[in-house]
Amino acid sequence: MARRPVGGSHHFGGGQDTNLDRMAAEGLVGMTRTVPEGMEPSSAVACMSVLGFDPSLYYAGRGPIEALALGIDLEPGQAALRCNLVTIQDDRMRSYTSGHIPSRESHELIALLQAKLGSPRVAFHPGVGFRHIVTVKDGASLLESECTPPTTFPIAWWPIISLRVPVPSCC
Repeated sequence: MARRPVGGSHHFGGGQDTNLDRMAAEGLVGMTRTVPEGMEPSSAVACMSVLGFDPSLYYAGRGPIEALALGIDLEPGQAALRCNLVTIQDDRMRSYTSGHIPSRESHELIALLQAKLGSPRVAFHPGVGFRHIVTVKDGASLLESECTPPTTFPIAWWPIISLRVPVPSCC
């Protein structure tokens, strides 16, 4: 619950909140499982569950959710996958957010990926910050892949086993 401070102090010490008091007195407290057994314990899975969708039936990764948010229309059988930019130095990942790269700069890199690697089947779409989308036509089988997010590993521990694209000096 967020409110403006009352009299310079936090709202819990600065006045009455009859609605909060009533919820505390009449409400129930408990725990619920928002992530089904055997599924990745991520916010994307949990949010889908909280919104009333059974993740075990509908969840296909963060890609389709973010593609929808970006206005990317997917065709039947087309896969949408997250395409995160990371910082690599001395063959080690140094930042899984690419140093919190601004969208303006990351869009240049995604445009470069599209120019060098894009095809009628594979397309790179700019997103926000380090988070982007790659779509693959006839790529439904890719959804069976198990990908480990870079946030799972300690920085500088994870050896790089990914695609490298030369970046021009302008970027």
